[in-house]
Amino acid sequence: ENADPGQRPRWVLAGPPPGGCTTQHAAYDPESYKVLCIAGEAIPAEVVEQLWKAELLRAVVGSS
Repeated sequence: ENADPGQRPRWVLAGPPPGGCTTQHAAYDPESYKVLCIAGEAIPAEVVEQLWKAELLRAVVGSS
């Protein structure tokens, strides 16, 4: 998605990236307090989706 319509285009993801990834930080679900990932572990696509919905994916994966 273009995050700056009418300005110089600045693109951001409109959804979670496909597949799994490896995290740099741990995170838990803020509603259930279930641990979603541990720092340094590979996580499956389902967990990536949960982190995306909780708006935590960018925080646990870090900037790339």
